[in-house]
Amino acid sequence: MPIDTAHFKSINNILQNNGEMVRQIYNSKLFNPSEKRQLIDDMYQQMINISKYALETLNKIDNK
Repeated sequence: MPIDTAHFKSINNILQNNGEMVRQIYNSKLFNPSEKRQLIDDMYQQMINISKYALETLNKIDNK
């Protein structure tokens, strides 16, 4: 089964955008350090979940 590269490119774009959001939060003056830590932790958890999804999808494709 061929891999849908467009799907994985969109996942890559999402991860890149989340990384940029982490940098923006880090540099923001709008949040105190505790708020920044929570927001950044949440962003990293999203990135981990998205990466797990991508790996599971690749494993399903590989096993067919």
